[in-house]
Amino acid sequence: MPSGGPGGTLPAYRPGHPRRSVRVPKDPALYPVAGVPVRTPQDLWAALLALNDPARHPYTVRAGFADGADLVAEYRRVLRAYGTLTGRRRQECEEFQVRMWFDPAIHQVRSVDHMTGYTLTLTDPPRRRTTSWSRGQLYQKHTTYEWGRTPEGRRRFVETSRFDSGVLKQALQSTALAHGWSWLPLTRPPS
Repeated sequence: MPSGGPGGTLPAYRPGHPRRSVRVPKDPALYPVAGVPVRTPQDLWAALLALNDPARHPYTVRAGFADGADLVAEYRRVLRAYGTLTGRRRQECEEFQVRMWFDPAIHQVRSVDHMTGYTLTLTDPPRRRTTSWSRGQLYQKHTTYEWGRTPEGRRRFVETSRFDSGVLKQALQSTALAHGWSWLPLTRPPS
């Protein structure tokens, strides 16, 4: 058993100081089950685009070449909309994206989450001003309520929309894994 102090392999424990432990980072990648056949990038592309169903999901999946990615799954919501006495109208909005890059050589999808808050001025032409942004592996959960009426006629809050980034990521990950591709979450875009 290694001892602490001079000459030992572990540092000496000093009262009042927390013990430091060396953490071995675990592999964050998700791998498909053994035996799942690897499909072509075109098949995976089509399967991820097939998740685009506005009737069932509040997010969209689209080609992401404008954002520097292969595919982008995104969710947008308006936080508040207001106008002024001069007639200028503005909207404060949020946009959550999962940007995906395909690496066909090793059959891997790499992903980075990107969150942007912006103000949209509804003038002619409309202007967009970014107010905040973050990237990495993010978690967002939103539920929107509005005043509504029950069947008895009473007023109460009624849920109008719900979004959970975990549900979005799980759908993307399970599709990639079902096609024999691994999924690697990143904190910054691949170079």
